[in-house]
Amino acid sequence: MQLIGNGDNANLANNDFLGPSANKADANEAKVQGMIGGADATTYTVSSFRARIATAPGASKSWVFTVRKNGANTTMTCTITGAATQCATTANSFSVTAGDLLSVQVAAVSGPAGTAGVFVTWQLTP
Repeated sequence: MQLIGNGDNANLANNDFLGPSANKADANEAKVQGMIGGADATTYTVSSFRARIATAPGASKSWVFTVRKNGANTTMTCTITGAATQCATTANSFSVTAGDLLSVQVAAVSGPAGTAGVFVTWQLTP
């Protein structure tokens, strides 16, 4: 199962949050968190994460994307730096079950260029 979120409708800012169903970034995590659904108690593994932005951050500047579960950081992160416009990771997978909430916190490092085209995806496997 793949979950897709985006922040296409607003400029990304430091400490904004993105979610799997949200159509824009928001400073309030509760507005963008996505709940893992399902009638059963199937456990899924969040096995990969990707982020893509429309505008590169610029030389020596970065956007750091940290996947969050139930309002707390996980160790699954990826960083877009310099001229890059995307990042991906399969490191630090973690488990989720029905009712868990997923989001991504975005941190600006050294004042990156603002960007309005932000897309994030998670890969969930049973």
